[in-house]
Amino acid sequence: MYDELVHSIVRQRARAHVAEERLEVNYYRVRRRVSYPLPIRAICLPDLPVRTLRDYPWATWMLWALEERISALGWAAAWFYEEHAYQETVERDLEALAGWPRFDQYGYPDLALGHSLRTLVRAQRDWPWLSPHVHEVARAACARAAEQYREWIDTQRDGLQTANDILARPNRERIVANIPMIGTLALAMAARLAGHEIAARLDRHALALVEALFELRRAGHTEGVAYDGYVLDFVADWLRDADPAAQRRVLSNPQLISTLDQSILLAAPGQPMDVAPIGDVEPREMPFHASAHAKLANLRSLPRSVVYLYRCPLEWLRSDALAALFQLGDSNPREQGRVHALNAGALESQYALVLRSGWHDGDAAVIMAASSCAMTHLHRDNGTIVIGTARHWLIDDPGYQQYMESAEREFTVGRTAHNAPVINGHAQTERRADRLACGQITPDAWHAAADITGCYDPALGLKSVRRYAWLLGRKLVIVADRIEGESLAEVEYFWHGHPDAAWWVDQGAAIIHLGGTALWIWCSRTPLAERQIDRLPGSRGQLTACVRLPAERELTVWWMFGIGERPPEPAFEDDGRTMNVADRRLTIEG
Repeated sequence: MYDELVHSIVRQRARAHVAEERLEVNYYRVRRRVSYPLPIRAICLPDLPVRTLRDYPWATWMLWALEERISALGWAAAWFYEEHAYQETVERDLEALAGWPRFDQYGYPDLALGHSLRTLVRAQRDWPWLSPHVHEVARAACARAAEQYREWIDTQRDGLQTANDILARPNRERIVANIPMIGTLALAMAARLAGHEIAARLDRHALALVEALFELRRAGHTEGVAYDGYVLDFVADWLRDADPAAQRRVLSNPQLISTLDQSILLAAPGQPMDVAPIGDVEPREMPFHASAHAKLANLRSLPRSVVYLYRCPLEWLRSDALAALFQLGDSNPREQGRVHALNAGALESQYALVLRSGWHDGDAAVIMAASSCAMTHLHRDNGTIVIGTARHWLIDDPGYQQYMESAEREFTVGRTAHNAPVINGHAQTERRADRLACGQITPDAWHAAADITGCYDPALGLKSVRRYAWLLGRKLVIVADRIEGESLAEVEYFWHGHPDAAWWVDQGAAIIHLGGTALWIWCSRTPLAERQIDRLPGSRGQLTACVRLPAERELTVWWMFGIGERPPEPAFEDDGRTMNVADRRLTIEG
């Protein structure tokens, strides 16, 4: 069944691409669309005005689209060889790409170089039916790119041939960031395929990059599930023809599994591809993490990845992921799911605490941002919580950042962007979360807590800021904040709903409605009113419950979220630090 679905989706995409005369690219982060004439014979940098940004990475999004186009056409030609238009079109596109004078936008191994060289390498490796001429020009292009970067390898990377070499550098996090990693891995693939003399050094450096990245992950390094998966997607392609010893070292590293598991841990119940919108994730636009699952599952046994992939909506996957999924063959995912599925409950991801009753539509998931990593694709949002059920995140977050200075950028990363407390008018300025708890309290109740005091400007004079969360069964989520400080005067909250959700207020509780599911929101400090539900400037559709609470030196505030029904009435003890609700006694420290 899956083979037929994969073939059908790729064929449908290829038919659309064959008819195209222009490549349409959606630069969604800056609200621009560009129509490039096909075939594309060089990197084109449109002179479109993008307010407050210079040297915008136009080539990256163009190559995302071009790589996907070529991938769909190439696999359609491989599977439906009698339809000659696919082969003719993909050969024309590949010949044009191979003729580019340079493959980078910025003069160093960047994302444009990564995608363009990977496209040429995969075409030669996966599609032997390409004409000898196309194979020849593609191989020559790979050799040319390796030669262009010979001096860069000699001067910038020759001293970084082991993971320890990289870890000794003060800028080690930047060296293993997604852009240089992806560009370098693809350059190593190209040099290896072309038989260039720098290939061995590049492969050693690539292995050093991957092992250094994994070592830094042990200390908390991450760029979030979308970008960690983006890098791992290229690691998978580089590994495919790597030295067997290098393959074993990477494939046996526990951090490989840890990175893959982020996709699973942070998936919305019933919709595996909709990962929790903490930091920059963009589930529809950046599904590369799923491609990594599929490709790596062809290199080693990854039963959880197979289960995950067979639950994903195939139309969300890129064509190279669909091809890798097809190559997995009969992997009996349901049987593997019974044996290898992750247990639900209280779980820890690289940059979040996770409470979940399971992964199906009727389950609930609570994700709390909790990281001390300074990488920029994570936001200053520690303690922020998203709540998912029935395929959606009903308590949501932007999940991306607008690059232009605008109202939309303020909405995505500014003062009102997240639901962690805004204290005396100030949002967080640092990423310094201390995890306090993540565990099970009864068979169907789980608890997480984080100290986020260090995330706020020291000038605020805060003594303590702690957030606590409980998931009780599948229907009730409790969140409590305890804030202390001599100058504490006011705390604000901004609870975003799903962009497609409708809102209502009933007897002091707000209700979010989406697709037949309701989520009730109740606050211990104030009844909620309709005037507090607003669409903030820059929102793409999300409505927000905006709540301002006065405070003096200390504040304890409880929030209850009831899925499907109004939360039960609570009772409080210990000056508001203990809540009795639903036959449970919940207590915060301090």
